[in-house]
Amino acid sequence: AALPISAGAGQQADRGIERIGVGRPVCLRFVPAEQAEGYRELTTRLEGWIAEITGYAGVSLQPNAGAQGEYAGLQVIRAYHRDRGDTHRDVCIIPQSAHGTNPASAVMAGMRVVVVASDDEGNIDVDDLRAKAERSGAKFLMLSHMRGHIADMEAVCKVCDDFGIAMIEDCAHVIGATWKGKHSGTYGDIGVFSFQQGKHICTGDGCVIITNR
Repeated sequence: AALPISAGAGQQADRGIERIGVGRPVCLRFVPAEQAEGYRELTTRLEGWIAEITGYAGVSLQPNAGAQGEYAGLQVIRAYHRDRGDTHRDVCIIPQSAHGTNPASAVMAGMRVVVVASDDEGNIDVDDLRAKAERSGAKFLMLSHMRGHIADMEAVCKVCDDFGIAMIEDCAHVIGATWKGKHSGTYGDIGVFSFQQGKHICTGDGCVIITNR
């Protein structure tokens, strides 16, 4: 039987309790390790499949939601800048068609948000991106691929390269999609895939974050 969440930490340790981090129905349960073997196999296989599809070396199912994956990605990149002494890097560019969690994650990470225009299909306006990048000095881009549409990633990456911008791709709506043969989530420095209800892969909630850095 699942151990009640209110159980003390010592009691959990004595029984070999392990917390599983995939999806809300699972992550809220504490179970003896020997009863979690099936979940462990499932998550290991899923990580392997995603690594094979994307070609990325780093895959984590730790975030319990897409928003947590976005937040984690922003904090990782920000830690990189701080380690280099660039403590003033706190501007994140986000397209106006983005999912609401994108600006929310950026604000929670202590960043200022600069909104970039989107075209009629919801893709980021590359000309406005270049103008806002030059004007704001931003070093973060949270790019949402919304409703199955992928932006002109070559053009977006060119802007990022020109201004030294780190990109996080929110790929919840385009899992498995490609742009000129390259999978979504592999153009940026970090890719985030939400498994919330209504997404291509659904666990009720949950997320995978990938990187090759």
